[in-house]
Amino acid sequence: MKRALYVLAGLLAGLAILLVAAGQFKPWNYHFPPDKRPLPRAEIVYRDGENLVFAGSGGVTVRNQAARTEFRLPVSAGKIQTVQRLHHKTAQELPLLGWAVVDGLKVVTGGEVYLVRTKPDARLLAVYPRPKSGGDRIIINKSANRLYFYQGGELAVIYSVATGKRPEYTPEGTFTVVNKVSLPGDNDSDPRFGLRWLGLAVPCEKDRRRENDPRAPGGIKYGIHGTNEPDSIGTHASGGCVRLRNEDIVELFELVTVGTTVDIIP
Repeated sequence: MKRALYVLAGLLAGLAILLVAAGQFKPWNYHFPPDKRPLPRAEIVYRDGENLVFAGSGGVTVRNQAARTEFRLPVSAGKIQTVQRLHHKTAQELPLLGWAVVDGLKVVTGGEVYLVRTKPDARLLAVYPRPKSGGDRIIINKSANRLYFYQGGELAVIYSVATGKRPEYTPEGTFTVVNKVSLPGDNDSDPRFGLRWLGLAVPCEKDRRRENDPRAPGGIKYGIHGTNEPDSIGTHASGGCVRLRNEDIVELFELVTVGTTVDIIP
């Protein structure tokens, strides 16, 4: 019996040598399952019952031990300030209304927030600016043509928008919603402004289109509104206002109150 085992072991060893020589078996390239993979010189940034965030030479990795999923975050460990677990988040809960998350993480850095789903699959759900404070707030990123609306400091929704066809057309800075107007949408109304208008109070010194225009601080010149040109959304196409699709401005109109702070960034 022992002799048979020795013969079998010798045959297996010989087979392994032949496979290595043929390039079919590379024991040094063996891929460990995600939950068993070693973490050489890795810094543990966060750990809970299922999720693990660690930083190694290749960057920051988010791993779900139970589902055996992994996702690499485009951020360095030194920039991570807090990590919060999203466990059985419903579509009616913040952050990110409309998205249910079985398991995931909210990773906060100094300037951005990353929402990562780790179960049942690993994917990045959203990256968005970190608001300067709590409360309701709108942040508009001109270069990305994105509008982010926050409730109580938490992201509620993201919309694609159109901003000024030239950089100076859409003013940059911190402003306030000073009026809300429901537009009739009939033949007597201007179709360029869609179905809703949120007027922004823009100080004259921020108005790059005309000096001392009384419409700007009055919330009449600059606004967030709908459009009859939906193909322009996602581009730099407006005369200075921020355009949304009509269905999006109708939704946002119901969420925003007069007095809401609006940050417009490059």
